[in-house]
Amino acid sequence: MYCSSCFHNQLSIEISKEKLFSNYLYLSSQSKTLQNHFDSAAKKYINLLNLNKYSSIIDIGSNDGIALNYYKIKNYKNFVGIEPAKNLCKIANKRGIKTINSYLNKELSKKYSCSADLVTASNVFAHNKNIKLLAKYLLSLLRKDGVLIIEVQYIIDMLKKNLFDNIYHEHIHYWSLHSLNYLFKSLGSSIYKVEKISTHGGSIRCYIKKGIFTQNKSVKNLIKNEIRMKIRTIKTFINFSKKLKEKKNNFKKFLINNSNKVIVGYGAAAKTSTLLNYLKISDNINFIIDDNILKQNRYIPGTSIKIVSKNKIKQNIDFLIVFAWNYFKEIKEKVNYAKKIISIRRFF
Repeated sequence: MYCSSCFHNQLSIEISKEKLFSNYLYLSSQSKTLQNHFDSAAKKYINLLNLNKYSSIIDIGSNDGIALNYYKIKNYKNFVGIEPAKNLCKIANKRGIKTINSYLNKELSKKYSCSADLVTASNVFAHNKNIKLLAKYLLSLLRKDGVLIIEVQYIIDMLKKNLFDNIYHEHIHYWSLHSLNYLFKSLGSSIYKVEKISTHGGSIRCYIKKGIFTQNKSVKNLIKNEIRMKIRTIKTFINFSKKLKEKKNNFKKFLINNSNKVIVGYGAAAKTSTLLNYLKISDNINFIIDDNILKQNRYIPGTSIKIVSKNKIKQNIDFLIVFAWNYFKEIKEKVNYAKKIISIRRFF
């Protein structure tokens, strides 16, 4: 769905949050790439915001505690995660990272009202249907001079790089800086700084304060670039759809041409389900390997493709197709059981 007023994009259907997040199978700390990303981010925030050991830090949608781990290592005293998945809360708390099993709601926003020097929300701002209410709750946690930092996948990168497999049921919203700026301005707050970051094929990191602040060049320049990319016209998104249809058969042709080969996938990510169902592929992939034990012995939704541990491999693999392409480099370095390793992005 596309809004002709603020140029925002979102899904028209919402899956119940209880079904999605009560028991969650994605473990952020499974990836070294992602752990390094959050450790580097924490170091940056400490220096940029002059945080000390007693600064109040809250991470929303904290998963297994990945974004707070660096503060724990450095003996920070006042940090907490808020995470709706019971299984992930147990993991985080066992690691010594205080985590509350809940959504960010009215009660918690009151409990922590005006208390935080830093609030972080990484790759969770796409997940909530009532996004304006979530934004209000996030802002309510901040002290007068506190900072909210959110990371979101960037729709411009999705359009430029054909990252259609980042579109799936959890991601209700697909953010441009323009639409984020529109939202936070309407709530009397300011995105005063923005950074492009590499996670998930291309994301942006927004720095937000309560009140009206001068936006630096990073914000103005990125919004200008979005206008050049014609983010304000629906034709841009119609053309995106057409482009995908043109490229749709590239991977199918590869599978047909190598039908006598053993072809296996790597990474049972949500994006894998989108891609395989869009292409209507099931018979040509023997199985998919995933290191996350919570996903093993299940199936990719909508297909008959089983998810297995690498320890179950008994045959020689001709092609290993990496569907978790955002971790391709990390995966390639640790895989030694396939003749050829290919990122799925090669076909799009």
